[in-house]
Amino acid sequence: MAPGKRFQHRITTGRFTLPVVLCISIGCWVLLFLFVPGWNEGRGGASFRGALFGYLPRSVDQGLSWLVYTLISYILIGINNAFSIIRVRASVQTSLFLMWVAACSPLHWLSEGVFATLFTLLSLIFLFRSYQKERPQGDLFHSFLMLGIACFFVPEFVFLTPVLLWGAWSFQSLEPKSFFAALVGWTLPWWFLFGHAYFHSDMELFTAPFLQMVSLEPLAFPEVDIRVLSMTGYIVFLWIIGSVHCAVTGYQEKIRTRTFLSFLILMSFFIWIYQLLQPGDFMEFLPLLMVLSAFVVGHFFAVTDSKSSNWLFRFSVAGILAFFVWNIWMP
Repeated sequence: MAPGKRFQHRITTGRFTLPVVLCISIGCWVLLFLFVPGWNEGRGGASFRGALFGYLPRSVDQGLSWLVYTLISYILIGINNAFSIIRVRASVQTSLFLMWVAACSPLHWLSEGVFATLFTLLSLIFLFRSYQKERPQGDLFHSFLMLGIACFFVPEFVFLTPVLLWGAWSFQSLEPKSFFAALVGWTLPWWFLFGHAYFHSDMELFTAPFLQMVSLEPLAFPEVDIRVLSMTGYIVFLWIIGSVHCAVTGYQEKIRTRTFLSFLILMSFFIWIYQLLQPGDFMEFLPLLMVLSAFVVGHFFAVTDSKSSNWLFRFSVAGILAFFVWNIWMP
């Protein structure tokens, strides 16, 4: 095996890759904490983050954020082990996600988007479990219950509902009973919110998320951090290559794996289009886009072993390093 190919294979399938990446990730967070100004420190406001975390010390805020992102990365390992999205046993999807987040300092703060991503990821677990199940009502109920909770944090996540319904249909688990089970699951958190708002005579608390769901904002990309836009473009570039590879070589995968990958590609494509149309919600959807793209890109790097893929892998590593340096020297 050529040295170039050996490098990609060892990194993507090595048993020590994830521990090393985790240590590097911690180092990146510490360095960015020391060198990047605390522009978000003490931020308050009417949002979930402003109400609960807006006045936390910077160290506590970013420490909690790191814990949530680490929990998400751990769940990614469990998803791959349970559903074999990447045919070889690898943790490359988790390593990519940790490094992408570590290299993007605007994500190092607690936000509504990271909590919404966490619950959406839990929603996907139950959705995948419903695949060709004889009685999928319970799984779809829990899946859309998690999505409903995610909408508490970012109401715009409601636009993911049709994507998850399409996923349930493609998994052959959507039928009249399971559809109504999903509907009950999604509305259940809102009934609790309605009861709380009614009891405290504050119905605005209940109606505000729905008003936010239907409010559309004009295109305003200059308001989005250039580092975030560049990082997203870098990820989308790798995602396109991984998606094309899945489309061309999908016949090599099991039908279930191919179905799961197709759904992840569709969902990430939908989020990408939504970010283009509603850049005001860019940061809230970025963690979820990273999660979905990590599976697609990780699958590509884990199952390919060619000269071109090796150079692309080196480019991706260099890209992460470049973004990290950019965040330090141009905060």
